[in-house]
Amino acid sequence: MASVLVVDDDEEICKGIEAVLKRAGHEVRTANDGGVALDLMDQEEADVTICDIMMPDVDGFEFFRKLKLTHPAVKFIAISGYSLNGSMNFLAMAEAMGAVKVFEKPVDPKVLVAAVSEVS
Repeated sequence: MASVLVVDDDEEICKGIEAVLKRAGHEVRTANDGGVALDLMDQEEADVTICDIMMPDVDGFEFFRKLKLTHPAVKFIAISGYSLNGSMNFLAMAEAMGAVKVFEKPVDPKVLVAAVSEVS
């Protein structure tokens, strides 16, 4: 099973994803900020990160850019409740940056578990 880091400023979403992935047998840690998540990755690298795009302070894009520099082997799954903002498609942008999967919130738990298993 995979080691997964879930990053979302909404604590309930973190808890929900954590519970679903733990039931599937994955090891899961959570962070409510991209900066905290980077610190956690430096302490112990995860196989997969699941990260919200729109967060205060260090957003998902900045987290992903820094993650690619310091932990290039880690798979990045982007999630967002705001996939479109005017002419900007955040999930398409994350995919273009190298996200292995992108999902609009709310994410079907079975789909998320399958995605983590597929990329890890």
